Amino acid sequence: MLTETNEFNGRQYKVEWFSSVPVPPFSRITQVSGICFTDSGDIVLISVDGVSWGLLGGHPEAGESPEDVLKREVGEEACCEVHRSEY
Repeated sequence: MLTETNEFNGRQYKVEWFSSVPVPPFSRITQVSGICFTDSGDIVLISVDGVSWGLLGGHPEAGESPEDVLKREVGEEACCEVHRSEY
């Protein structure tokens, strides 16, 4: 497990990454993030201020699956398309 603490809009968030964990029920998912790779193998990161960088992602909207959230957020934040995703 990898644990990281981030700050956003003055609030701190604890992020935990687990390997081989089953997808939780959609009703329990409050945030979706993804490690996105370009065709050449580079990782796509975003920045609001040009100083801090992070992964693409966001909050689910009603009825969205985690994959739907990732596809929407990647399109909105990076003007890219998700061709394949894996939990």
